[in-house]
Amino acid sequence: MKKILFILFAALTFATISNAQGGRRGGMNPQEMIQQLKDSLNLSDVQVDSVKAIFKEFLSKQMELRQNQDQSREDRFAKMKELNDARNARLKAVFTDEQYKKFQEMEERRREQMRGGRERGRK
Repeated sequence: MKKILFILFAALTFATISNAQGGRRGGMNPQEMIQQLKDSLNLSDVQVDSVKAIFKEFLSKQMELRQNQDQSREDRFAKMKELNDARNARLKAVFTDEQYKKFQEMEERRREQMRGGRERGRK
């Protein structure tokens, strides 16, 4: 599950960075991700506002971490995992049990798709 959250977090950050650089390299931007979650999980307006705030907070922390080249890759990965765990706990508090379970399933599918893309790229 931690890998799933790390991948989501990384995907959201990548989409944000790509958009900030003026191009999209696949993936969804944060607004698209929020809309997909809203539609797929049937989130209320209050939940959407909470999810937006959580994503904004954690994306900025992840971007800071990625820009910090003073740490080793392993250290950044460990800190990224900590951030994902904290974000996960916050999202779990916002979602119902059913929504959170569906969210986890969505992340697993996304992770599998990403893994498939990387494997195709290696061949």
